[in-house]
Amino acid sequence: MRQTTRALALALLPLVALVATGCTSDDDAEAAMPEPFVPVSRAVETEAGVLVVARHNIAASLSRAVRLDAGTLEVLDGEVPMHHGGPIDPTGQWVAVFEPRGNSQPQNLWVYDLDTWELAWSLSGLPTGKLSWEEHGLYLWGDHCTAQADRGACDVAWTRGLWRIDEGGAQELVRFDFAPFLSTAAFSADGTHAYVLGVETDICCGINPEGDAFLAVLDLAAGKVEERIELPGLLVGQPGHWLGSTDHLFNGLYSPGLAVSPDGSRAYVVHSEVERIEVIDVEEHRVSESHRLDEDDSAVSRLGGWLRDQFARTASAKTVASYLRNVALTPDGRYLLISGSTVEEKPEDVARDAWLDSTAAGLIVVDVLTMEVVYRDEVSRDFRLSPNGYSVLAWGPFHWGAPQVGLTILDLRTMEARHLFPGELVGEVFASPDGMLAYARFPDVRQVGRLVAVKLATGEVVAEHPLEQRGDMDFDWPSGLEFSR
Repeated sequence: MRQTTRALALALLPLVALVATGCTSDDDAEAAMPEPFVPVSRAVETEAGVLVVARHNIAASLSRAVRLDAGTLEVLDGEVPMHHGGPIDPTGQWVAVFEPRGNSQPQNLWVYDLDTWELAWSLSGLPTGKLSWEEHGLYLWGDHCTAQADRGACDVAWTRGLWRIDEGGAQELVRFDFAPFLSTAAFSADGTHAYVLGVETDICCGINPEGDAFLAVLDLAAGKVEERIELPGLLVGQPGHWLGSTDHLFNGLYSPGLAVSPDGSRAYVVHSEVERIEVIDVEEHRVSESHRLDEDDSAVSRLGGWLRDQFARTASAKTVASYLRNVALTPDGRYLLISGSTVEEKPEDVARDAWLDSTAAGLIVVDVLTMEVVYRDEVSRDFRLSPNGYSVLAWGPFHWGAPQVGLTILDLRTMEARHLFPGELVGEVFASPDGMLAYARFPDVRQVGRLVAVKLATGEVVAEHPLEQRGDMDFDWPSGLEFSR
């Protein structure tokens, strides 16, 4: 018996040693690290600026955007339909929207001039997907089926790829044969490469994935998939056992996060269901490090965390669990910001057709120089990073049963947090381009409420304006803020 116990202990030593290290790294990893944090200023004059408020309706054809004076918050003349999409270009002059159509039909794109609030140009025959307006152009990540079958399948080959769009037409940059997880799509700063997490499946929306998920590195100049970097153990999309379930409106989702360093040398993949980060050497096309973010990081806790992860991956497969991550890097690449939400109810505990409210996963700030957590809260679900990189604006879940935790303003230069509007529910927050003001929406029982402008440096309220109902349907509400010029 003693020999058996000793043999088991010796067999576990490599596992314990592996967990105790917490990560693997290269000898030259330190040389590749970014310099200490120096915020990047992108200040612009905002006295004549205009806030663009997206107002979404249960009927997509009634959704639209209106504009408010950035100083007084009064409603100005002009509005444009929003429909599906609505990214604003980095200069604040243009907004791109899809005309609402069926998922199997080609899409019509409208681009409006926000100086005149008139249609500037349009384009038809585009695949369904996600619009992204970057410094170097307007892009469409396509994931389109022209002949839909039952339960997310497609009777023909999927149209999956990346296009660059302008008023002259759509230029196909690269096609691929995997399902892209569009919430993770990212670009290099120079526009030469794009990145997205992918899975192998012939069904929409990441349903029933086969094999390991991977990070796809797309070479846009060469028009090809440069590499698939395998990520064993990363849960993405919807496992197959959820397919076909009709017991609930919401059947579960794993949505990890992705951020790419400004120089394009590193990618950070944040797991959705556990506090783990995979650091990817993009140039070498491999995972260089793996880090857990647990507060108790002893060898014993890491071993326990590893075992817990394995159980969670098996147990959660039988639930309607949902794990969502929001991820961003500061403009200098020094701090990785992580938030998100979790739903863990089991089907037998929830009434049929019930909507499952989420709980906040909290806000985590990681210093990528050390991969240590330098700030954490337990109440935030969403965040916005000010354009100058100085401040993080964080708030909790937006539903009527959620804790009303107000607004947190975190100064990344000092790691000091200021908590404003305690006991109030926050619906959306945005920072002005000069990083001086925060604009927060506070909904009321009709999901409209008021809009407030706050000085980031002092927390002083400098303007407040009621948001009136603009439509006949109760579900018409302002759900997003952007900043035009």
